[in-house]
Amino acid sequence: MAINKKTILNWIYLIGVACVIILVTYAIYCNHGFWSNSWNGRYSSIFMPFIFNAYALGALAVGAIPMTAVCILVYKQNKISKSKYKFVKFNLIFLPSYLCIICLWALLHEVMAFYTFQNF
Repeated sequence: MAINKKTILNWIYLIGVACVIILVTYAIYCNHGFWSNSWNGRYSSIFMPFIFNAYALGALAVGAIPMTAVCILVYKQNKISKSKYKFVKFNLIFLPSYLCIICLWALLHEVMAFYTFQNF
């Protein structure tokens, strides 16, 4: 039973999609209530969830280019351009890449805003 290139590529894509789903979910639903309730309010820093939230945003931003490359390879390898409903399938395949690129844009926006208003 030989595993071909298409199967390996699809598994890499699914692992990337799972990582994007986990990080986006963590970035959206991360709040102080989760941290204070899980350790009965003994957690000292109120800003720690925001730091982890920024780490999730950074991880998604770093994964933008590799995820886009994998999405392109999956799109070409599975011959989506010759299938029915090309537009819908294209956007569904590239949805994790869109999310990563939006996180990259948001992170770059935060960095530029920090350095722009740093002197004021």
